[in-house]
Amino acid sequence: MQIHVINLKEAVERRKSITSQLKKLRLRYEIFEAVRGSSLSEKELAEKVDMQEVAKYPNWLTPNMLGCSLSHLGVYKRIAESGTDWHLVLEDDVELDSNIVRFIDLFEKTGDRFQSHIILLYGIVMSGNLKLYKEPLFEESGRKVHKVLSDQHVGSTGAYLIHKQTAIKMLKNNPLVKVAPDTWHFFRDQGSFEQLNWVYPFLSKPAFFESTIGYVKKDSLKYKLKHFVEKYKLPILFSLLKRSRKKLFERMSRVDFG
Repeated sequence: MQIHVINLKEAVERRKSITSQLKKLRLRYEIFEAVRGSSLSEKELAEKVDMQEVAKYPNWLTPNMLGCSLSHLGVYKRIAESGTDWHLVLEDDVELDSNIVRFIDLFEKTGDRFQSHIILLYGIVMSGNLKLYKEPLFEESGRKVHKVLSDQHVGSTGAYLIHKQTAIKMLKNNPLVKVAPDTWHFFRDQGSFEQLNWVYPFLSKPAFFESTIGYVKKDSLKYKLKHFVEKYKLPILFSLLKRSRKKLFERMSRVDFG
């Protein structure tokens, strides 16, 4: 299985965090240099992005969110050109569970029936609790793959498994970026894959770094305060900031079985 780590060139701390984990787990990986959307010219955006969709949702489809989408599509292109069937896509701001090694090894050997599926190693739900089908589809090292019963509000591209054929369909169906990279229901509806699954308990989770998407304007007081605390890691305030992000994730990743 090939592992692709999406990382902005200047995000050195994040790169050190994820690569040190992978080296410790003795997992081979390759870095994919992420696209910084805010650095793209209007011409470049017009060539790669559906600007009519951006005009509808400017607060959601920020330049850096568009860069995130372009980064994942770039990884899919690399996957499509590879000679490997299964791939693990990681963003640089995740923490990995040690059980991931055994899990992906066995999954790769026995996972042919999931060829048209996306498997999230962790995720969030924007509204309510996530509904998972009770009976697991696959199990290894205490982690189970469950079918997501409703993927309308399910998000996250932090860590997921994707088959080469699905990556090819994603490229074919998305010549221009129209949505965020974790708008899974959109990609399923367009026929890029058939089913979204979720590994539970999670095999990864956010490392709670500062977001690079750009939802909060950099000239706002809120951003400046958070960025100052993050940059200088002010002891008490930095701990509170991390704790706040952790609580938000826990609230947005609750699961119900049905």
